[in-house]
Amino acid sequence: MLLSSCKKADDPAPATNEEELITDLTLTFTNQANTSEVVTMTFSDSDGPNGPQTGTFNISGNLSASAKYNVAFKVENKSETPAEDVTVEIKEEGAEHQVFYNTTGNLQFQSYTDKDANGNPIGINTTFSTGIAGTATLKVTLKHQPGVKTASTTVVDGETDIEVNFTGITIQ
Repeated sequence: MLLSSCKKADDPAPATNEEELITDLTLTFTNQANTSEVVTMTFSDSDGPNGPQTGTFNISGNLSASAKYNVAFKVENKSETPAEDVTVEIKEEGAEHQVFYNTTGNLQFQSYTDKDANGNPIGINTTFSTGIAGTATLKVTLKHQPGVKTASTTVVDGETDIEVNFTGITIQ
């Protein structure tokens, strides 16, 4: 009796998805009733979240009271030339990412208007509404959730790519 075997080549290791450096986050609020009213909220940290520098915040203006806004989320790596739009990768890998929004005060998150290939929200495009004149805060959290994301995933699931707190938002 003769037994023979061939050694199979080792299966290659699965490709790792290296996280992108995110230095800048921009939210663009466009009033649904008056599209010329655009307010941007920006955060910039030139060396990323693990560097020694602290980030800077800017809110370009006030939101109108009792209004509805379409909101666009954008993240970039401006440490590269030209700057890399990381939002493109998030959209391409939508089934692995979700942006979460937590508000206080007179700003309310309404809905996600974009979905991944599985029909789950991504959060690049959303809607918000404002209440009466006052102030608000907004926490934005981008989560990386490979193999975890479902329709009921929460902000505690997966790894945080970036989290930014906008305070002192004025609604008038």
